[in-house]
Amino acid sequence: MPWLEGTAMIQCDILWLDGRPVSQSPRQILRAQIERLEALGYRAHIGTELEFIMFDDTYEEAWEKKYEGLTPSTRYNVDYSLLATAKLEPVIRSIRTGMEKAGLVVESSKGECNLGQQEITFRYAEALAACDNHVFYKNGAKEIAAQQGKSITFMAKYNEREGSSCHIHFSLTDLDGNPVLAGDGEHGFSPVMEHFIAGQLAGLKELAYFLAPNINSYKRFVEGSFAPTAIAWGLDNRSCALRIVGRGPGLRVENRVGAGREPLPRRRRIDRRSHPRYRERTPARACFDRQCLPVRRRPHTHQPAGLARAAGQQRDCPQSIRR
Repeated sequence: MPWLEGTAMIQCDILWLDGRPVSQSPRQILRAQIERLEALGYRAHIGTELEFIMFDDTYEEAWEKKYEGLTPSTRYNVDYSLLATAKLEPVIRSIRTGMEKAGLVVESSKGECNLGQQEITFRYAEALAACDNHVFYKNGAKEIAAQQGKSITFMAKYNEREGSSCHIHFSLTDLDGNPVLAGDGEHGFSPVMEHFIAGQLAGLKELAYFLAPNINSYKRFVEGSFAPTAIAWGLDNRSCALRIVGRGPGLRVENRVGAGREPLPRRRRIDRRSHPRYRERTPARACFDRQCLPVRRRPHTHQPAGLARAAGQQRDCPQSIRR
């Protein structure tokens, strides 16, 4: 951890005293899903996009204020703004360089729509490494911000303006590293890609409990926004739960549902529903509407409207899916 002298973070698996892995730990569950996928000849690759809001208040000041009336680090929408993001560059650059020195590959950083909102993205990696990097980044970004008298939050919906998401880009290769989602089918899809999307759509209601695990998470789902309320997929359509982006070797699925969650539980569930043999059928019709909304004239269903309903979806789903 380059920003803390003589300090390292160790991420590891937990074992019982007899050397057996603790199978209930999120990391071990993800390992098990990765092994199942590799037994079929595939390897999962993941990239995450995390948004956060930065405040000029320290964490201690935020505590004393009961997290009310905090001062955001920008006063207006700075999406792609050069001038406003330059004001925050001392902190954002420290986060970027700290992560780079720790071995993460930073791809970009930019301002976002909400007051004080920023995003830093990293290069994709194999599933377990991506999850480890995700945890390392979230913790490190907070520590670096604190060193400079700032505080940041990754919570899904801090206020009534734009929420902060965790979009998950997901792709598959064979064991030799060759991409397998692109093919000669409609939209340039391979059969594996069709099964991949179908499995995700079939399980998104059950997955919601893990992708959006807090009461606050569901405040982000607002019709007409970029936070998807419809269980649907579309080609580069940000209003869909599953946005298909890229082409050829870069073809991938972006899951736009998640927010307010650590990576391992959500990724292990996505891995299971991305099983290439989960659905032996093609996905539902793509949504080409500018705003993909679950209304009567469209064949899309809603995301669960709250945490209690998402928990109910978990209780009602088959035991074979929960494992």
